[in-house]
Amino acid sequence: MENQNFEKERLVFLEQYHNLFRNRMYPDALALAEERLKKLPSDVDAYAAIGETLIALDLMDEAREIVLTVEKKISAMTLVLTRLGNLFAQKGYEKDSQLCFQKFMVLRPSFHGIQESIPDAKIQQGIQETQSKTTARDKDSSSENVSHTLSEWLKNIRRIKTHATVKK
Repeated sequence: MENQNFEKERLVFLEQYHNLFRNRMYPDALALAEERLKKLPSDVDAYAAIGETLIALDLMDEAREIVLTVEKKISAMTLVLTRLGNLFAQKGYEKDSQLCFQKFMVLRPSFHGIQESIPDAKIQQGIQETQSKTTARDKDSSSENVSHTLSEWLKNIRRIKTHATVKK
């Protein structure tokens, strides 16, 4: 039941936001998205709406800040993977442990302190293989990375708009 209410509220938010955005009522659209973000601090739709509106207002520095904020939130959440990886290893589940650490390294390739917390040499070897695959991503300049992230956001925003239009 709670999921249905959340989804209904989500669709209402998206419809209201898109109506404001389509009518170029950007300050109102931004305020609506920021209000939703206050209620739901990790809401993907609110972050995407704020980013889209900031870009429409040509407030690129603020849009980049949204990207960095989201990146920090995602980065913090990835630590769950290391904790679970260690717990799996303690119980002898090497493959599950390795999978957790590999996912962590894919999401946070620049984090170098992880090796000390991995309890098993086999698991470390699997991680090192994954790490070498993601080294190329580390070499991206931050501005290119931000531009790529913003581009991906715009694609997702278009997808959300299409989805919202179909639901009408």
